[in-house]
Amino acid sequence: LANLAGNSYVSSSALAKILESVKHNPELLNESTSRYTLKRRREEEVVVTGIYGDLVKEMHCTGKDGNPVTICYADPVVTVDHLARISPAYRETLRHKAARCSPVDQAWQICVYADEVLPGNVLRAVSSRKCWAVYWTFLQLEEALGSELCWNTFTVATSDQVKRLEDGLSQLMREVFRRLGGGFQDGVYIEGVGILKAELRLMISDEGALKQTLMCKGASGNKCCIMCRNCVLHASELWKHGDGLVSHVEHEFGRFRRHSDETLWSVCDHLAAKKPHLRKGEFAQLEQSLGMNFGTHGCLFDLEENLAPNIHGSVGLDALPTRSRSDVAESICNRGESCHSGIQGKACWLHSIGLSVFVSLRELSRLSQKHLRNSKLAYSEDDVLPKHHFTQHLGPLLRSQGYLLSCFTHERRHKFVKLYGTASRNVNAKWSRNLLLETSLAQFQRLEGMEGSLLRNVGLEPPILPAPDVVRQSLELCTGMSLAHTIVEYALQARIQFGTCRRDDLVRCASGSEVVYGQVHLRVRAGECWSMISPWETAGKNQLRIKHDSVWVPTETVQGVLTWKKEGVTALITPQRF
Repeated sequence: LANLAGNSYVSSSALAKILESVKHNPELLNESTSRYTLKRRREEEVVVTGIYGDLVKEMHCTGKDGNPVTICYADPVVTVDHLARISPAYRETLRHKAARCSPVDQAWQICVYADEVLPGNVLRAVSSRKCWAVYWTFLQLEEALGSELCWNTFTVATSDQVKRLEDGLSQLMREVFRRLGGGFQDGVYIEGVGILKAELRLMISDEGALKQTLMCKGASGNKCCIMCRNCVLHASELWKHGDGLVSHVEHEFGRFRRHSDETLWSVCDHLAAKKPHLRKGEFAQLEQSLGMNFGTHGCLFDLEENLAPNIHGSVGLDALPTRSRSDVAESICNRGESCHSGIQGKACWLHSIGLSVFVSLRELSRLSQKHLRNSKLAYSEDDVLPKHHFTQHLGPLLRSQGYLLSCFTHERRHKFVKLYGTASRNVNAKWSRNLLLETSLAQFQRLEGMEGSLLRNVGLEPPILPAPDVVRQSLELCTGMSLAHTIVEYALQARIQFGTCRRDDLVRCASGSEVVYGQVHLRVRAGECWSMISPWETAGKNQLRIKHDSVWVPTETVQGVLTWKKEGVTALITPQRF
């Protein structure tokens, strides 16, 4: 083994997983082992051709030099149809949610996420692997949105490709919106689910991606908030001249006037009308004053097809080429949102005001205003950022949509892009296409054959092995069950309601009013899933005393995994609500 590990560089954990796979699948030794064969086999796995065509297709965008730029994407209809065929859990989740929709022909709502990812060494001077990843899902999946497996990859495009586009990311997202909104517009038949009809509804991303997508100037323009008509930067001092303008440091949210479809369109139409008649410097000054950049290929300025968003307390986008734009929302919440699994508020901000549980709409609005007011008292109005104003929109967004989505799920989804993007050394013309195939295949393999439902799918994660007699006897002794004629299997990690629970994780278990914190050692499936944990005692505030006695608990009682640090015979934990 020592010679094997030193023959060529590979991490010890990766080598252990490879040897474990060979041990349980000895037939692999009879296969060809060249890297070209491995690549061909993985490509064969992801070649999907169904009744709706091929999985990977091409969209052609307009480059800055006038030449077309080709970007590959995974067809959303083919993706859903394929997942429903190979994954009983995914199919059952869609079927369960479709049965609850009333009326039957009610359109589902599609959510889109976009972010820039940097695989490999982030400190390198040349970041040729930097890319834009776009994910999407159905909002009807609700509590399952906290699982990264429910977010499908639409495209992975290198940042160099996006920079070559006229109007950059805005043009790319326009094409994304068009294909996502139009794919399910008339309804498609999904095997085991029925007719599925959906429309584009929501986009979430960080502030940088929002600015590039909507082509708004943000903090670099006089009008820093695209959601408000009269919000201006405090440093511009325009608010001193009246005309209804309000500084972004104002904590009385009622003084701001919200954008409507008509007012936003009037800004876009005004820029389009003035573009041919103003000199470059004059037009740049106009863009500065309106807080909006003009681009003929942007999603707000698609003048040929009238592809543009709505503003109804949330930014919207209709993929249809008409002026009858349907609601598509955009959560102004930025990265770092978490309060409870997948449907939550903004963690770094909410924790700063002492909030880590579900709150009412009125309480959320009150606390956001209090936070801004206290920030001005503690520092000064000059130190208040536009982000402080953006938090004022959390309440109205919660009112219009019913929930706020967490972006932690998407950050976990990036692990596939980083894993395969880092492993690929040759960043050539096919790099983004191969990365799209790899990330899609990773999702397919994890969902393939999964039983149950993604809404609450508790089960063992492979490798799953027959349980030794000592494990069987321990489970019988603790639970009082007779397992003489029951198949007992064990694994070192398991699926819980949100995410995965691994060996040595510190978990919180709850059954009724009883709450137990303990370290997980083993998972067993004997009809239902059980977990062996060592319960730890409370030793103080956010501290637990480490114990080594073991008990068996139902895996479905595991609410979540906690972050902890060992300090002698105690463990310091991060407080978290589930």
